[in-house]
Amino acid sequence: MKAIERISARWFSVIKDSSNEIIIYCDENNNKIGECTRKYMRDHRLRFRKSFVFVRNKENLFYVQKRVKSAFVYPEFYDPAPGGVVLASDNNDEYCAKRELEEEMGMKIDKVGFLMNFLYKGQWEYWCATFSAQWDQPIILDPDEVDSVEIMSLEEILRREKTEKFTPDSMKLLHELIKRNLIQE
Repeated sequence: MKAIERISARWFSVIKDSSNEIIIYCDENNNKIGECTRKYMRDHRLRFRKSFVFVRNKENLFYVQKRVKSAFVYPEFYDPAPGGVVLASDNNDEYCAKRELEEEMGMKIDKVGFLMNFLYKGQWEYWCATFSAQWDQPIILDPDEVDSVEIMSLEEILRREKTEKFTPDSMKLLHELIKRNLIQE
């Protein structure tokens, strides 16, 4: 299949409120402490869990999404690792990763490969369950979360991050994966 270079979902205009979703929060060792709403977690700056998936096609190029303007965090930033907050209803981090891929980009992936857990410290502090996957079929974007998708090489991502807005958490993970030799061109 020929790589899709850009897909746009701008003509949709549905807004969903995730502030009442029940998420899990955890300690500095990634042990679950309890459950609360996403709003409570944000208001009280609790540590939580997220999943991230670096998805490539058979040409080894990454699907890099551009977040919508209305995104609560990092609006209009490029994100090389789709994913999201682990919900209390998710069986585990891998289930969350697969759920988020299907919700955001219409990718129904049976197998994702675990790469690492990493404690990210930025605007919020959270544990990042990081995965990889391959996808070579059409994608369907969630217009609430994804404005468009570009197909990029690792080299292009690293070059463009110097002059364009990329999500700092996904980029921190990408640099850590490169450092640990868990991901390469």
